[in-house]
Amino acid sequence: INRQTITLDAAHLIQSGGEGMVFGVGETAVKLYHQPQPHHIAKLRHWLDSGLNQRLPPGVLGPLALATDKQGQAIGFQMARLPAASFPIKKLANPAFRRQQGLAAPDIIALFRQLHATLTSLHQLGIVVGDLNDHNIYLTPSPNHPLSAAWLDVDSYQIAQFPCPVAMEVFLDPQLYGVGDFGQRPYFTPATDWYAFFVLLVRSLLGVHPYGGVHKQHKTLAARAQAGVSILHPDVVYPATAVPAATLPTDL
Repeated sequence: INRQTITLDAAHLIQSGGEGMVFGVGETAVKLYHQPQPHHIAKLRHWLDSGLNQRLPPGVLGPLALATDKQGQAIGFQMARLPAASFPIKKLANPAFRRQQGLAAPDIIALFRQLHATLTSLHQLGIVVGDLNDHNIYLTPSPNHPLSAAWLDVDSYQIAQFPCPVAMEVFLDPQLYGVGDFGQRPYFTPATDWYAFFVLLVRSLLGVHPYGGVHKQHKTLAARAQAGVSILHPDVVYPATAVPAATLPTDL
């Protein structure tokens, strides 16, 4: 990395997933792909050569430098490291966790104003997140602000001709349900990001997907999403474990 040789072992491993492994290196993290593909490396080079990194909004942990093997072949990249106290945004969907952390609706709303500004900035740069979900935004409590956000998996974002190759159905705009292979071409748009953003918002405030609940005719979440039958529909049985929507601030 930057012409410095680094030796990594299991003690440095932070996380291992389907695509690669993430190691801690001082104040930074290094992601190494299990099987580096030409499209991985071409996309990373575009990130680094285009100067996008210098324009990313705060908290978006984009690629900082290529990582190569002894033969000089690119096998991954270096990025900023998450603070130790961070947790995935999916935990906000648990009312007990929010109570334990002392987080109320105004805190969640303040956080999502911050996330809204970041996502808007990314779109203005021509970047679409694509696979926006509750595993790739992490939150860190801080003295100055209840929660600050870090955006992960930036190498999967859709930029220029490079598609976002993955998606989680729970956060996927129903208009894209028929897509078989997201790696074929860029399918995502700012509008599909805002759909995922709204799912995150509702889950974080109410602890339920906006198309959750139970409906006699539309039995799956995907079917209700396609039909536009939300948790507020009179024929939907609202989950007993979810926060009642009526408890939210009226202006929200």
